[in-house]
Amino acid sequence: MPRAQFAPDFLVIGAQKSGTTTLLRLLQAHHDVWAPEREVHYFSHRWEEGPDWYAQQIRPAADVLVGEKSPSYLSHPEAAARIAMVAPAVRLIAILRDPVDRAYSHYWHNRRLGREPMSFGDAITAEEGRIAASRSTRDAERVGYVTVGRYEEQLARFDRVFGRDQVLVVLHEDLRDDGAHVSELLTEFLDLKSPLIDPGALPPVHNAYVEYRSTRARRIARKLPRPVAGAIYRLNSRKRKYEPMDPGVRRELAARFVSTRAAISTRLERELSWLTP
Repeated sequence: MPRAQFAPDFLVIGAQKSGTTTLLRLLQAHHDVWAPEREVHYFSHRWEEGPDWYAQQIRPAADVLVGEKSPSYLSHPEAAARIAMVAPAVRLIAILRDPVDRAYSHYWHNRRLGREPMSFGDAITAEEGRIAASRSTRDAERVGYVTVGRYEEQLARFDRVFGRDQVLVVLHEDLRDDGAHVSELLTEFLDLKSPLIDPGALPPVHNAYVEYRSTRARRIARKLPRPVAGAIYRLNSRKRKYEPMDPGVRRELAARFVSTRAAISTRLERELSWLTP
């Protein structure tokens, strides 16, 4: 089996709710890059499916860089080691967002899918117990609002396995506010012969917050052909702005992530605006 079918050249590994979809669209817009539309999650939640299953998810054209985007890889405890077994020379791209804002976006993602009955404050308080009671790493990830934002611990796993030269870290706010610079970083990191476009030329951001009228209709739509699924999605959803975070909860979370901010600031050799109101 050809290497490019099952051993990726690059992976967008996360973090969840940090702009991974926009980052993927940027890469897909380049003629020398190929990646599937769907998240594969092979090295995290679908490892038992085996290499043949993984090969079936990735069917690229010849002579292109092949990769995929699965935001669960960064936080999954075994993903780094598994990736190294399959693709030791892979280039890894992590995009990070203020962990407080990321946690809140994660929470509202679960709310719209009908997975989260608690208030945000209660969910944060209950997180450790809920993770301990989880039946799988996927279930733990879904309620890990704080845990998934511990970037310094997660990146350390990848650094130990691959070394820092194989891990590129970019910031959500840079992709939003200084896309040309992010494109330059990615072009150099992936050794592309021609530059990536400015993200400003892409269509509007994907994965904007919407509220589903029926979660059952959404589940059905996911199994249907894309044009039909798209029509059902449009009829079944409405764009909403979720409620502002409680200031007391924000202060509590910011205190928890001080070490995360310091570690990423040191890694990138720049001051971050994270954890500010």
